[in-house]
Amino acid sequence: MAGVGAQASRCVGIYGGAFDPPHQAHVALARAALAQLALDQLFIVPTGDAWHKTRQLSAAAHRLQMAELAFGDLSGAVVDPIELQRQGPSYTLQTLAALQARESADAWWLVLGQDQLERLTTWHGWQDLLARVHLAVAPRGSGPCQLPDGARPLGFRVLDFAPQPVSATALRDAAINDRLATTSHQLPAAVLQYVQTHHLYQR
Repeated sequence: MAGVGAQASRCVGIYGGAFDPPHQAHVALARAALAQLALDQLFIVPTGDAWHKTRQLSAAAHRLQMAELAFGDLSGAVVDPIELQRQGPSYTLQTLAALQARESADAWWLVLGQDQLERLTTWHGWQDLLARVHLAVAPRGSGPCQLPDGARPLGFRVLDFAPQPVSATALRDAAINDRLATTSHQLPAAVLQYVQTHHLYQR
């Protein structure tokens, strides 16, 4: 039994991405992370200046609004525009440091997909990042989830998450080719309506 005045530890997660657009697999992963990691809060962080992307992302205002529509009803999830409000390239290390300076927590988890894990050692300041955070990885069905050589996070966990054949790239292509209706089930209803209302991803 905890002593009088004892405080429960606070566990916080970060889940970043372009969310261009946010789809059902994004929401499912956020829900899995909240439940399996017993997170008190999960910060959903739309990418700012994505230095690693070869394409131009949709306007920040659109991606922020879509993220709020996609994750807004998920208890414990908070969409945070921290990267969209910052000038220059967006680095996860910088974002994590800023959030840790702002928020009090006993444990921090970075939620990411297996494809991102495999590229982790190309990230800016990746070793400093891992010294600050635990990693929670969603399998993509491309073999076992393993830490890259030399990667030593504070903790490591593979989430119980079935790979889902949903792709933001495919959804954008469907919108470009006027086929979004055939993949509408892969988007939260509010996001689908937003995409259609604002004519996103059309030539």
